[in-house]
Amino acid sequence: MPDYNADFLLQKKKIWEDLFSKIAIKTEKDIHWSRIVIYNILIQPFSTQDGLYILKEEIETFNKGLKLMKNPSWLSSEENRQTKRHVSIVLAVENAKQAELVLQDKIYIAGLWLKTEKYVSSTWQTQCQNCQKWGHSTKACRSQSICQICAEKHATNQHKCNTCNIQGKHCPHAALKCANCQENHMANSTICGFRKEQAKNIKLAQKAFQKPAQKAIQRPVQDSQIEQQQNKKRTFAVVIPKKYDY
Repeated sequence: MPDYNADFLLQKKKIWEDLFSKIAIKTEKDIHWSRIVIYNILIQPFSTQDGLYILKEEIETFNKGLKLMKNPSWLSSEENRQTKRHVSIVLAVENAKQAELVLQDKIYIAGLWLKTEKYVSSTWQTQCQNCQKWGHSTKACRSQSICQICAEKHATNQHKCNTCNIQGKHCPHAALKCANCQENHMANSTICGFRKEQAKNIKLAQKAFQKPAQKAIQRPVQDSQIEQQQNKKRTFAVVIPKKYDY
């Protein structure tokens, strides 16, 4: 019995590609990226339209051997960034080996060695609005619809009060029931014991991934290293004054 993994299927592509030619434009091996959170990124130099591309170039130039799979992503919304000077970003690297190097040695960006942590997926903190369970998005859910108001087997927007005829919303006449803990409150209620237990598990998982907090420290790159990198490309970290006020 052959091992039907990605490599085997790509080797036999001529056998099956006609079956998928009408629905698939391209077939390739799936790559599982490793994601890392970087803290205390200075916003201003990278706030332009192509700022995240510049940031990617900056990171790859001054962190030897590090290759990003795509541009970094802000962890804060554009609205929240308006009132802050520093924020966090998420990087996607090709494999766990590269991620471990960054997690052990920190990362050099714009003249600073910055703290890093393993990225914990936000889906752990996501409650599905279709089945009311935790850990996956509503869009990805394939389970039976469960009402957020009464825990019956119908979508929340189909919930209807026979007294006041309000549909899809909580009203004073509703007999509340949580689909997760079976108590008399809505499934998204903050008083839900199941929800509190979920939050506790998330904190424990995050703590397991985290390293002891360390402040960003100023550690100048050797002059010879900067000269070598300048011959390749000019980036923000090269052109800023050495005494730039952070």
